[in-house]
Amino acid sequence: MKKTNKLDVLLIILLICCGLKLTFHIDRLIDIALYDETGYIQRALSIPASGMPSASISPLYSIWYYFLSAFVNKPLDLFYLNIILQIILLPIIFFIFLRTLRINPLYSLLSAFYLLISYGNIFPMPRSALFVTLIIMTFFIFFALAKNDFIKIMILASGCLVASFIRPEYFLGFVAFIMYAIVLFVLRKESTRFFLTTIFSFSLLWVALISWAGNPFTDGYATRGFWAFGQNFSYNYATWEKLNINPWTNSDKIIEQHFGNSHNLFLAFLTNPVLILKHFFSNLLLYFKYIYLILFVHLNIILPSSQRIFSFIESLMVVGFICYLMARNRIRYAQNCQ
Repeated sequence: MKKTNKLDVLLIILLICCGLKLTFHIDRLIDIALYDETGYIQRALSIPASGMPSASISPLYSIWYYFLSAFVNKPLDLFYLNIILQIILLPIIFFIFLRTLRINPLYSLLSAFYLLISYGNIFPMPRSALFVTLIIMTFFIFFALAKNDFIKIMILASGCLVASFIRPEYFLGFVAFIMYAIVLFVLRKESTRFFLTTIFSFSLLWVALISWAGNPFTDGYATRGFWAFGQNFSYNYATWEKLNINPWTNSDKIIEQHFGNSHNLFLAFLTNPVLILKHFFSNLLLYFKYIYLILFVHLNIILPSSQRIFSFIESLMVVGFICYLMARNRIRYAQNCQ
């Protein structure tokens, strides 16, 4: 066990070194992002004077930026420090999660390194989506370490609650996991004392967190949520119609044109259900695109860069190599069992 722990530490240090090499002069690779990301930074730097942002506008992400501001002074340096840490931390957390599941160290290292150089880890904006992934992945580690199924659900519920202070829609996941925990308790007939003790302990943490930060799903979420929908729909609509306009700054006009005076998603659906469904399925297809970006598009390390075909070929090589190692390991395991 000690040898395994030492090996894991060495591999994490190796990942850190690779991450530092990758993010060296990151400002030459990634340009500063306006709109959402600068808003998070602005709210973070305003915390001493204005207090914490409301629960519906990602207060946890602003607090993260505020914490980082203790190490750098300029907002531009703060922006790039956040990117560097996220690019490096996410593969490390992913590696720890795989090792918690007792995945072979080599497979875990290769998978984490592949995530490190993935476009899905380096280029997405705003970075709040990657920060949410970092939070959820951390709770996955605690989930894997827990022995009791009921506690596992409580951990996932807690992860969704914390994540909702970055992306409010995760609050629905929080509610869903609590309902699932109650159903599991009824069906399995768990110990009432254990159930009540566990739910009471976690509830104290949840209530304290919501009392301090607010409810992310009601604290201004309706207004922000519809505004976010308007921005996203306008982008999709401008793409469909090939409009030569800025969809972000013209979203109010586009929403009014197609949904009238609707101020929430339900009214928008009643006004124009066809466009809402088209928007929904367009976003659904984008998920497959982002999965492709994570799995098959990355910075080249073997073949020539700057060409998608090389990136795709190298992705197949890496994925094929990992599959080969796993297959070989399974064959050896089967032979040892005979």
